[in-house]
Amino acid sequence: MSTAASSPSSGEEKKINNNPMKEFYQLRNSLYLATGVIGIISFLLVWFFYGSNVALNFLLGVCFSLVYINLLAREVERVGVTKKRIGATRLAAFAALMILATRWQQLQLIPIFLGFLSYKGALLFYILPMSLWEGEQKG
Repeated sequence: MSTAASSPSSGEEKKINNNPMKEFYQLRNSLYLATGVIGIISFLLVWFFYGSNVALNFLLGVCFSLVYINLLAREVERVGVTKKRIGATRLAAFAALMILATRWQQLQLIPIFLGFLSYKGALLFYILPMSLWEGEQKG
């Protein structure tokens, strides 16, 4: 059996490597990973400095942050295929979280909200090195 039959041709390789959805999936996975790592490290620090109750509230926010990224990624994935634009359905998760935090006596709003913002830190860790690297190349 020849190896040419089992491996894609160079034209097919270019199609696979240049697939914009592949880049999107890599970005999505790196955001999941970065949000999870930032969330876990922050959770441990909050637990150490503020105690278990505040840390668990923070962790709840981090979990909703991961849900938010998942909902956003699904909507972005569908743009151009079945949708013309990104809707606001993912904001329902954030609204539900805030309503839950204000209604339930054991939950604390600020730690949950800060935990939810952990995905913003992941975005910064992704964007800052890219923008600094591009700035060096132009300069």
